[in-house]
Amino acid sequence: MEPLDLPGPPGAVVVPLPAGGSLPRCRARRADVVLVVLDGSPVADVGDDEARATAPGDVLVCPRGTPWSLRAGPVPARVVVVAFPAGPERAVAVLAGRPLLDDAARVGVAADGGLELVLEPASPG
Repeated sequence: MEPLDLPGPPGAVVVPLPAGGSLPRCRARRADVVLVVLDGSPVADVGDDEARATAPGDVLVCPRGTPWSLRAGPVPARVVVVAFPAGPERAVAVLAGRPLLDDAARVGVAADGGLELVLEPASPG
C-alpha cells in the first residue's frame, strides 16, 4: 500500500442545517470536499447530477472545482464537511450559521475559506 500524499492536512467540521436551511451553491478550486450526512435528509446537488435526497450515512464526494449545494428539508440536518486540504470547511460552517448575511458578505466569507459562490445571474429588467 502506498502512503497518501496530501497537499496539506485535512480539516473537518460538523455543520448543522436548520429545517429549511441551505448552503449556497459553491465550489472549492484548491480542495476536494467530502460530505457525510449524519442526521436528516438534506437534498444534495453535486456537479451536473440531478439534485437528490440523502439519508444518514450517505457520502458525497465533491472533487475540486465541482459546484455543490445542500438544503435541509422539513427536519434539521447535520453534515460533516471534510476538506483536503483544510480551509473550505470553516467557510461552509460560517455560511450555514449565518443565513442572513448579504451577498457581498457571503462572497467574502467564502473567499476567505477558499470557496467560490456560484451565484445565479441577475434577471434582466
